[in-house]
Amino acid sequence: MRLRTVVLCGLLCLLGSEVLAQANQLSFAHITARPGEERTVALSGTFVGGMSGLVMAVLFNPSVIQVLDVTSAILTEDFTLRSSVNNGRLTIAMAAAEPISTAFPECILDLHVRVIGAPGAVTGLDIVSAVVNEGETSVTPIDGSLTVVREASILGWVLYYADLQAVLDVVLSATAAAAIDATTDADGRYHIGPTPVGDYDVSLSRGNGPLAAIDALDAADILRHLIGSLALSEGQRFAADVSGNGIIGTTDAGLILRFLVGLESSFPAGSFWQFEPGTLQFQPLIQDEFRNFTAYLMGDVDGSWVTVGGTGKQLISEGPSLSLERIPSGRANRTEVRLEARQLDALRGGTVELRYDARALQVTDIQRIELNNDFLLATNLQDPGVIRIAFAGTDGLDGDASIVRILFDERGRSGQQMAISLRSVRFFSPRGSRR
Repeated sequence: MRLRTVVLCGLLCLLGSEVLAQANQLSFAHITARPGEERTVALSGTFVGGMSGLVMAVLFNPSVIQVLDVTSAILTEDFTLRSSVNNGRLTIAMAAAEPISTAFPECILDLHVRVIGAPGAVTGLDIVSAVVNEGETSVTPIDGSLTVVREASILGWVLYYADLQAVLDVVLSATAAAAIDATTDADGRYHIGPTPVGDYDVSLSRGNGPLAAIDALDAADILRHLIGSLALSEGQRFAADVSGNGIIGTTDAGLILRFLVGLESSFPAGSFWQFEPGTLQFQPLIQDEFRNFTAYLMGDVDGSWVTVGGTGKQLISEGPSLSLERIPSGRANRTEVRLEARQLDALRGGTVELRYDARALQVTDIQRIELNNDFLLATNLQDPGVIRIAFAGTDGLDGDASIVRILFDERGRSGQQMAISLRSVRFFSPRGSRR
């Protein structure tokens, strides 16, 4: 066993001697850089037996890079250093009173260069001669290179489908080996890059933000389209298909109303904000590409989204009014409340929110009155003390009208005050939105 160990140690020693004999190296890496960029290129060295002097020559293509300076590194900060450049040949001489040694590659010099070549150009960093310690120490040179990368950009605008206004805060992600993001500015412009030539997939996304542009009038426009009284443009049909089934129907109008009363938090069609084209592929991207995108807010059929605040249709203070009127129900412990509208002008849709004391009242039913079957109606009674109503139709209501009746069972004591109040009201007609 002892003999076997001695033999193994002897083999390791022989192999170690061979490694040490070949360990002294000078090397450049293979790097990339952009046109016009200034880069620092490191010369690494390994000197197992020590190095106190070095004279070397490096060849490069002067049409690709310009050598600006040569400086020592931390390891060689005590060395005297001289360098000269002549027509693509860099000569370096350095010496110190005390040698340095390192068993692993460490930076011994920094070459500071400016990239002046065109995209795609390549220069070698070829170590054509190297004399260490006046020649008694051998060294293995390892050449490097610098490649000027080919780059391109993807740029353009993201505009709203209805009126081509700018859509800001859209995030565009170009995905390759890594993702590169860009965000549209107040003018709807984006600029991805410059980025290295290659294959890229570009996708878009936008935070929901205010969604007030989705309202009952959008549902009414879908219904009018279905009976042939309103022709929707191609963009409007895309925004109207909130069901995502490729068919514009009452399901889409109903989904919008359900969203308005809080029964839906999203649409089956997917994200509220969608784009055409939805994605782009460049295989490869080899030059600047100008591509514009069209943005859609799903459910905004009449295209009323506006950039500032995204508040949708403008509200005005004058116009229709809505009030609550209690009607004798004819039954004990029963309360009936009607929504009475005044001065309607072609009312085609609306949203209403009421509040009541859930300890004293319980909603038992909501019934249409003059809101006939030409109107779609959605209600949400899920939150105790809150009633949300949304409706939309094809033929507008004019003048004064009783919209719906709400029936309550009384839970409180006889004679107790039953508080019911309007929290918010929005009425919509083709002549503008009013409340």
